[in-house]
Amino acid sequence: MTSSWKLLLVEDNPDDSALLLRHLKNAHIIPSSQRIDSKVDLKLALRDGDWDAVICDYNLPQLNALDVISIVKELKPEIPLIVVSGSIGEDLAVEAMRAGANDYIMKGNLTRLVPVIQREIKDAFHHRERKDLEETLKKSEENLRQAQKLESIGQLAGGIAHDFNNMLTTIFLQSDVLMEGLQEKKCLVELVQHVKRGVGQIKKSADRATNLTRQLLAFSRKQVIQSKVVNLNTMIADIESMLRRVIEENIAFHTTLAPDLKNIKIDPGHLEQILLNLVVNSRDAMPKGGTL
Repeated sequence: MTSSWKLLLVEDNPDDSALLLRHLKNAHIIPSSQRIDSKVDLKLALRDGDWDAVICDYNLPQLNALDVISIVKELKPEIPLIVVSGSIGEDLAVEAMRAGANDYIMKGNLTRLVPVIQREIKDAFHHRERKDLEETLKKSEENLRQAQKLESIGQLAGGIAHDFNNMLTTIFLQSDVLMEGLQEKKCLVELVQHVKRGVGQIKKSADRATNLTRQLLAFSRKQVIQSKVVNLNTMIADIESMLRRVIEENIAFHTTLAPDLKNIKIDPGHLEQILLNLVVNSRDAMPKGGTL
């Protein structure tokens, strides 16, 4: 039974490359290989080829193993690199391993060559599998977070639509009352008081709508950053109704506010976003019937 590998040989001596390939053939390994001996050719080969492993001599006329290791780690760090040399000493071998070589083998003793290549190719394969799995898991977690946020936004939308409807109803009613009052025969003082009450109610509803919109923008991360001096207790009390909309009905929600809490300078929208996300994340990690 034969195995096929794609090996990049960084070697200036064709005879040494032939010796290495003959050793692999005797072990029933039929590699597809390319021999190069310069930095330019090495970079081109790494860019254009899909290699299972890089095997390099330590000393070459145009570069050495440390140069090769540096280039491979920069361009294709996932490819295992094995130093095969006839002149490398223990100190140089340790230096090569510290630089990133996966192993080193003496040319006079190639008995370790096949098992080392097999081991490193297998480890590289499993490493890629783990990396792909981690990337897939990361994407799945991100998709889950987005889905949870969409769910929270859906819960918010129902309550916000109700709040906006109440505000618009107040504005419409007060507008009708104002129009009716303007048609009645009233003295100037009564007319001014009538208009002032109606306009006050309309402004109050508009202020509530503006605050609700600001909170919604903070939750969706669309608000422009504007730092202000704020009181955390006041902010939490103001957005408590919105916070309650992003938790399940079977989860109890309580706030304990410090009476002597000092003011801080922060963007209110950013702070609201933090509080809302904190509640959402806590809710998702909490068993049903818990207390938040």
